[in-house]
Amino acid sequence: MQRIAYWQFVAWEDSWEAFFAKTMRQALDLEVERKGPSEELDTLSHSLFGKVIPRLLGPLESDGRIVKPSLIHGDLWYANAGIDVDNDRPLVFDACCFFAHNEYEFGQWRPACNRFGDEYVAAYSTFTQISPPEEDFEGRLDLYRL
Repeated sequence: MQRIAYWQFVAWEDSWEAFFAKTMRQALDLEVERKGPSEELDTLSHSLFGKVIPRLLGPLESDGRIVKPSLIHGDLWYANAGIDVDNDRPLVFDACCFFAHNEYEFGQWRPACNRFGDEYVAAYSTFTQISPPEEDFEGRLDLYRL
């Protein structure tokens, strides 16, 4: 069995939009490397990088707004979280941590298979607010889910 190494892009960027675009580009390049070229993926990628990412992430860093980097788990879903039976404290494991927009983790929570429902986002929102523009929140989560 051939073992393939994969490194996650974690170099610092001055903007969240630029960082996210680089990580997404890396993931798509890996997809093409493993599965071969796809005309459909090329078409969708053009729209993703040219329209969707700037439309949803650009406003986070405009009109004087900034994205304060937050250390996130990076792969948080129900199988990577649990409760320590000895002390009843939460545990998380299998992290691929990096600094990101604090809402990034929510994207992985969206699919029903991950078993993190809206109650988790609601609980998290007691500690932090949804980033403005708030009307883009659901769109950002769909983007982050990619």
